[in-house]
Amino acid sequence: MELVLPPDLGLAWASPAWCEDGVALMFQRLVSAPRFEVRQQMLRLTSTLDDPDQAAEEMAQRLLSTSPDDWVDSFGLHPA
Repeated sequence: MELVLPPDLGLAWASPAWCEDGVALMFQRLVSAPRFEVRQQMLRLTSTLDDPDQAAEEMAQRLLSTSPDDWVDSFGLHPA
């Protein structure tokens, strides 16, 4: 699907969203200065479509049509 991520942002993993609807995606940045650390952000994508293939396509298109800078505001999971 030609997903282009910022060079310092990587997809760490994807899985069903456990006890919730949708799919959970974990993206991470590896930061080396001033000290090495990993910064992570989990996103959750959902769909109202019943067909799994159509739902996956719809969620992927929403992610791809949103700038990575806006992913957290649109799909981000924030700690309670």
